Amino acid sequence: MSAQTGAFSIIGTPLAQNALVLGLGGDIGIGTTTRLGVAYSGQIAKNAQDHGVKGYMTVNF
Repeated sequence: MSAQTGAFSIIGTPLAQNALVLGLGGDIGIGTTTRLGVAYSGQIAKNAQDHGVKGYMTVNF
């Protein structure tokens, strides 16, 4: 038994060339079992930019 496959194309945004990629984050303890944090990630090129910020809370029990 054989399956027939067809050709397909994937189209998307091209990757930026010569881009600066940044990542920075940190957290702080607000108790014996809880931490709050924030992180930034970014990519900066001549004709494109991408930025993201994430906040998080970790509780250990």
